[in-house]
Amino acid sequence: MLDRTRDLVDLTEEDLQASRKILRQYGNLSAATVLFILDEIMRTGNPQIGDLGVMVAVGPGFAAEAALLRWV
Repeated sequence: MLDRTRDLVDLTEEDLQASRKILRQYGNLSAATVLFILDEIMRTGNPQIGDLGVMVAVGPGFAAEAALLRWV
C-alpha cells in the first residue's frame, strides 16, 4: 500500500521513512499503526509550523480512517 500511495500522490521515499520504520519494527498494528507513525514523526521528523500531513489507516473489511494534519 505504501508503494502505491507513493506513486499516486508523488511522495518520495523520505516521505515514507517513518511509516516503513514503524512497520519494520512492529508489523501491521491495523488502524493503530498511524499513531505509532505519528509519534515517530513528532519525535524525529522535525515537523515545522504550517507543515501538512495526511494520516490514513485501513482496517479489516472496508474500515478506513483519514485525517488531514497541520502543525501549529
